[in-house]
Amino acid sequence: MSAKLGFFSGAVPTWSPEEVAAATAQAGFEGIEWEVRKGEGHIRLESAVEDGAARRRDGESHGLRVCCVSANHLVSVLDEQSVEWLVAAAGACGAPVARVFAPPFDDSRDVCEQLQAVRGALMRHAASFDEHGVALVIELSEETLLPSPELLLRTCEGIDSRAVGALYDPANMLVEGNLPPGYVTALLGDYLRHVHIKNEVFVNDPDRGWVPTIVRADEGLVNWRLVFEELRRVRYDGWIVIDHLSGEPSVDRIVLEREIAKELWAGALQ
Repeated sequence: MSAKLGFFSGAVPTWSPEEVAAATAQAGFEGIEWEVRKGEGHIRLESAVEDGAARRRDGESHGLRVCCVSANHLVSVLDEQSVEWLVAAAGACGAPVARVFAPPFDDSRDVCEQLQAVRGALMRHAASFDEHGVALVIELSEETLLPSPELLLRTCEGIDSRAVGALYDPANMLVEGNLPPGYVTALLGDYLRHVHIKNEVFVNDPDRGWVPTIVRADEGLVNWRLVFEELRRVRYDGWIVIDHLSGEPSVDRIVLEREIAKELWAGALQ
């Protein structure tokens, strides 16, 4: 079993699509994940099909598969029109998966109603899965309604896992109880559909307190060898995508991030 490594264009948002695709291929990745934003970026929501088709051509011209399209965090899963455009972008790209975030918790509203609204959005998506074939995955992330696997399961219970699921970013779990990888994969089961790789340490900022800072995958608090061992144990066959850079964006930095990920994966095989 080998890792399917990809690179996320959102890590270099100011680069042109051609620059991102060329650098991703030059670094040796197999796949690319394109970021989707409202009104700007590599894929614009409002021109999802046109931009998605162009990004597919950009990837294919460099021998890359489009493994996912990911909406910017400002795009909510509750925005039905945006989700429709996001799914259209995935279809135009040939991507099997589309990532979106749950909205933040609103303390002025009943929490169960808020979770039910997310569930309703996922059910609507699942109802049309046979038409579009795109899995809609929620990134488990702090400051959203679904920061943990347990809440994802509660929201997705009974919904077809081909149509909906979770994006697992172990660094996000650091602030959600530092959940062990085996616990996360056991909970998610078939809802585990996509993985992002980054690492973090927490730095004490005089103004903001303790804040997460991106570091190399082999330097932070996430034990990526352990994560990879667990992904292998459950026979995870999806993509593992580098979604942040630990230094100033450059082709050399992208190459370095991939080499580190490969070394960690190889270390998990020993």
